[in-house]
Amino acid sequence: MKNLFRILIFMLFIGWITSCNNNTSSENIESQSDVARATALSTLTNRDGNAIQISYFAKDGEVAMKLIVNGEERELIGTGYRGSDNPVFSDGEYVWEMGEDGHSGLLQMKNAEAVAYKEEW
Repeated sequence: MKNLFRILIFMLFIGWITSCNNNTSSENIESQSDVARATALSTLTNRDGNAIQISYFAKDGEVAMKLIVNGEERELIGTGYRGSDNPVFSDGEYVWEMGEDGHSGLLQMKNAEAVAYKEEW
């Protein structure tokens, strides 16, 4: 799982380097936001059919994620790894543990059980 996380960081870094090389003025480089280098928004569902959307992006040299749940957009910051070496993201209220395949994971709200989400069940 650490390899998947490293590959994601590497891909974001290469995208950043490539976009910097395409800009000729420092003004263009400074105007690009980290969110512009985000992965595509993925829709995941749980066994009950409830859907969330996630996207990973670079923020201040770290990997963060956008989570859209119940129509509300939240930004979760990488906080480390769980015992299974899966990256964990949190904003204090929501915790997302990325699955080994990078297309699934566990979403846990404060004081609630974790719920599994996948692209397809």
